Amino acid sequence: MKVFVTGINSLLGARLARRLLAAGHEVSGSARTPERLPPALQELAVVAWRLDAPPPLLALHGVDAIVHAAYSPSPADEQRNVDGTLAMQRAAVQQGVARQLFLSSFSATPQASSAYGRMKHTLE
Repeated sequence: MKVFVTGINSLLGARLARRLLAAGHEVSGSARTPERLPPALQELAVVAWRLDAPPPLLALHGVDAIVHAAYSPSPADEQRNVDGTLAMQRAAVQQGVARQLFLSSFSATPQASSAYGRMKHTLE
């Protein structure tokens, strides 16, 4: 399976990419700073993408699944998180990606005590 991981250089994105590779999947992805990829992922096709930029449509061509792990924790980036998540979802549909997964949190509720939990609920 060809899997595209957004936020591939994040803690969860990088771990997921390594597990997918170990399971025999073809992995690519996006990162704000692809030059900072962990050594184990430096050979992958990774494009620069930020949540406030148009999604990398060409990088999604032929992809079977997208795992959306990209997230900005800054309170000032709430709208950027929403816009980027929606833009990636639409791009995946446009490119015919059959499966989309969104990494959320157990704390994702409207009444979460943390801004992170409330934002993840909004993104869901």
